[in-house]
Amino acid sequence: MFSKKVNRIFYYIFILLSVVLFAEKFLFKTLLIKNQGYIDFTSYYIAADAIKQKGSPYDSIDIRDNHIMNIIKSADLKRMGIDFQVPEKFAYTYPPLLSILLVPLTVFKYPSALIIWNILNLMFFALAVYFSFRILNGRFLEIITALTLLLFFGSMPSYETFSLGQVNFLVYALCLLAFLLEERGNSKLSAFSLAFASVLKITPAVLLLYFLFFTEKKRYIFYFFAFGAGLLLLSGAFIGLPSLYHYLTYIFPKLAGSYLLDNNKALISLFSRVFLENPMVTPLFISRIAANTSAVIIAISLITVSGVILKRAKKVLSYESRVLAFSATLVFSLLLQTLLEIHHLIYAFLPLLAVIYYSKFKPGIKAVIFIILIMLLNTRGWNAMAHFGNAWWTIFLTAPQILGLILLFILLYKEINIQKA
Repeated sequence: MFSKKVNRIFYYIFILLSVVLFAEKFLFKTLLIKNQGYIDFTSYYIAADAIKQKGSPYDSIDIRDNHIMNIIKSADLKRMGIDFQVPEKFAYTYPPLLSILLVPLTVFKYPSALIIWNILNLMFFALAVYFSFRILNGRFLEIITALTLLLFFGSMPSYETFSLGQVNFLVYALCLLAFLLEERGNSKLSAFSLAFASVLKITPAVLLLYFLFFTEKKRYIFYFFAFGAGLLLLSGAFIGLPSLYHYLTYIFPKLAGSYLLDNNKALISLFSRVFLENPMVTPLFISRIAANTSAVIIAISLITVSGVILKRAKKVLSYESRVLAFSATLVFSLLLQTLLEIHHLIYAFLPLLAVIYYSKFKPGIKAVIFIILIMLLNTRGWNAMAHFGNAWWTIFLTAPQILGLILLFILLYKEINIQKA
């Protein structure tokens, strides 16, 4: 479609923008960020301190009306160097392994620990870039695409991950490492890496679908669960097996049961704005019911369509088709994440890389498709309403996500037909 010269201009402009945004978003605003209050890392730090004090991060948890609350004394906050108010409904609901890994940081007061954590996150981010390049085998245009993806379009979710002190980059690097190791034939270490990521933050377990559908080595699934169970038992040795049992049988089921209620606030907000132009006409509970019903319908649709795509792609022997099919289903499922916060979309990076790498289009066309697809990561979707306050504007912002998904399925259909021919 475009000449080689135009294609190169495309990529060089993207590289320049990547570097500028990387410096502006990460180095200036994140690494040197001042401690302005409670963030996710605060809950990690408090949980790690509880273990350091021979306790458990779950001992002080109280669950009422589907809300999980950790109770912390003001004297303990002062001892940790936390001089701001922790919200009443602060919660640490992660598996115990994360808090155990962060115990060494409790040697430092909270402000110093936060700086160290930011530096570590930069290192994990660099590792993720390195693993991406290794997966792409060092090919020039693919490396440029990966760099653009990771630095430029990924700046918004990455910035939110950094500014919230999230563990996403460590988890993301472990997910990439799992794919890299599997590609090199080391299934055991690959399964351990993915299990480690899933025991830190449960979301990456969805990547197990890839190995369930597309690998010939069914033992991978066994390795994953064996390593995962081993890591959980090891965690129990630190926090006490009764505390681990309490988390698995009470806290985690409660958290999962309240997922629909607590994590569709954006949809509730959408229906509130659409239906409640005059609050005297329609009561709020209708918007809540509509939001919950819509979330259920979306989830059922995602599961059904993903199953059909995976079954169709499984009949095609091409590795490229299998990776592309998995990428499509995972990105499709991530549309549901527009109900959550944008930084969780960090897990869309890997399949989007695969889409660009395995597509059969020329580089210039790849660049155009690439821009549209990455809008999945850069638009806030329904959550944008909190900032723009207009339902129609929100729908406009969500439209590129749907368009990107359609293009993704076109790539998949094209690839499957090529292999059949």
